[in-house]
Amino acid sequence: MRVLFISFLLLGLVACSKGFRSVAAESPSDPEEFSAVALAASVKASGGLLVFTSAPQSPNEGVCSQAVSVQLQDSNGKPLLFKGSVGVQLSASPGILTFYSSSSCSSAITSFSLSGKAASGRFYFVGLSSGSTDIKANLLNLSSASQTETINGSVPPPAVIKNIKTDFGAACNGVDNDVQAFTDFHEWALQWQSTNDGIIELDIPAGSVCEFIASARINVPSASSGQFSGRFFARGIRHLRVVGYGAAFDDANGTGAGYFVGSLGQSQDNAHDARVYTAFAGATSVQLLDPTQSALFTAGNYVVLTGFDLMGYGNPSNPQYFEFLKVLDVNSTTGVVTFSSPLMNSYLSTWPLCYGGSPTYLDQGGPATLYALDPFPRVCDSIGNANMDLE
Repeated sequence: MRVLFISFLLLGLVACSKGFRSVAAESPSDPEEFSAVALAASVKASGGLLVFTSAPQSPNEGVCSQAVSVQLQDSNGKPLLFKGSVGVQLSASPGILTFYSSSSCSSAITSFSLSGKAASGRFYFVGLSSGSTDIKANLLNLSSASQTETINGSVPPPAVIKNIKTDFGAACNGVDNDVQAFTDFHEWALQWQSTNDGIIELDIPAGSVCEFIASARINVPSASSGQFSGRFFARGIRHLRVVGYGAAFDDANGTGAGYFVGSLGQSQDNAHDARVYTAFAGATSVQLLDPTQSALFTAGNYVVLTGFDLMGYGNPSNPQYFEFLKVLDVNSTTGVVTFSSPLMNSYLSTWPLCYGGSPTYLDQGGPATLYALDPFPRVCDSIGNANMDLE
């Protein structure tokens, strides 16, 4: 880094018998700038070594680490000072983490600055997946240091468990309407999560046949027909796990209200999602139409990329493509979001758009939409082998 020191004149007025006269005071001569040659000679003469001065860490996956400190020391373990500052390259093997410049872990880096005045520097990291990795700091190939860090797997918060029959009065006998019970569950879940952040588990006992015959209204942003809580009993619930092995949902053989096990809560409201340019299968990144929305996405977290090919095969067989992806890096300048694995599907910006910006309906068409997920996607809106009876 080139440092420019600007000399300045300090003007003072000194009284004398004939009036005033000005005097000038000049700053000391500029210090010597950084020199790789001088640093190499100093390292060689003093037996200088780059060392980690902070202890190894074991943060959870997706959590910003504490500061990692590195110092250039002489053979006696004292800081080896030098003029200016110099960049130190960083690497990790295996590459299961991303390096950052500050404790907010918002700006990814591949090197950090070693200050000559203190002969030290620091950086941070976020683990992308669990496991051990060796991080290496390399100072101009003069000296390098390595340290093993351990990334712990994400630990989801404890679950609160509710039973649709015993807690909300559902019959689930294949005859009686169970919409109200699911409506009551939905209302309870929203109230509970307003003050709690744990997982909600809804158990539907094996052998249950829960009927959605008539609908019960719910307060939603749109008053359009068909928006009912019984049909969308998971709408707006964070960290929901549904355990329904051996159970079935039925809508009176197609004559009832119908239902959605998940929700229509994935709306294009620009609060948690962003549209992307055309992306093809095999690509490892997408580019946001609006780069400022890159702040919605964080390295180490998961996203859903989805698009509805309304030109595919004709109604009603138009395919809805989607896939879960893990974010590896986010470039806030270009709006490019890079994933840890290649895309399985192609998403075209030329697909027609329907329901764009709707608060209740999932966007249909293109461009495709990238949705940010909560940190525990493995337990979000999942169904444990529940049977879907739509006859």
